[in-house]
Amino acid sequence: QTFMLSISSEGFDSLPMEGYDSKRLKSFLKLPKSVMIAMVVAVGTGKPEGLYGPRFRIPYEQVVFEV
Repeated sequence: QTFMLSISSEGFDSLPMEGYDSKRLKSFLKLPKSVMIAMVVAVGTGKPEGLYGPRFRIPYEQVVFEV
């Protein structure tokens, strides 16, 4: 989470990925077999219109409630 927030503060977008092929990724990165990959995070610049359709955000006031 901290990594993804820091990426965002630098003006980039990030996305945690699942369903990756751990064996192929370790081979590509030339990592030893004993290494375990815990997470893959894609980092880059997103499209303003979104990839699959329009992007939207729920208004802050509907998500955060101050007591």
